[in-house]
Amino acid sequence: SGIPFWQNLLDQGYKITGIGGSDDHGAGFGSAHPGIPTTMVYAPELSEKSLLEAVKKGNVYLKTKGPDGPSLDWRIELGAESWQMGMNSPKQILQRDQDNAQGLRLLVEVEHEELQTVEIIHNKQILDLDCKADRQSSVAGAVSWSCSVPDVDTGWIRLNLREASTQEITAVTNPIYL
Repeated sequence: SGIPFWQNLLDQGYKITGIGGSDDHGAGFGSAHPGIPTTMVYAPELSEKSLLEAVKKGNVYLKTKGPDGPSLDWRIELGAESWQMGMNSPKQILQRDQDNAQGLRLLVEVEHEELQTVEIIHNKQILDLDCKADRQSSVAGAVSWSCSVPDVDTGWIRLNLREASTQEITAVTNPIYL
């Protein structure tokens, strides 16, 4: 896995978009499976320009089991403001949050939730947060979680989804930068 190498670069201040790629040298008869991992891109429109801009910004996540793996969307909120993958949260917002003790909220929406657990990572450290599931998701067949995020004022935060039974990673998100 290239995840530890990538996270070390993130810790050094590099803003590198994590993407997946596959390769098959057996014309479909080998052990390789093209399309695994699958890179999912959140772009405002389906055009080359829009897709490339979204990848450059880091508005991307990976499905490690291919296109049929779990789908997700996540963001960090503070009051009426929110940040998605690849975005920078303004330092003055985080300072205001510390002054007012409002608390950042992390919101995650996952399809195929019954098979998944959410792992929240801040600067390579897994956070132990008490996330509340809400079965009234805006997406049919999905579940939303919300968590309070304690004292994270620098670096980055991202998610992994893990299959509940095996703890295998099924999705890897790009970070939100703090």
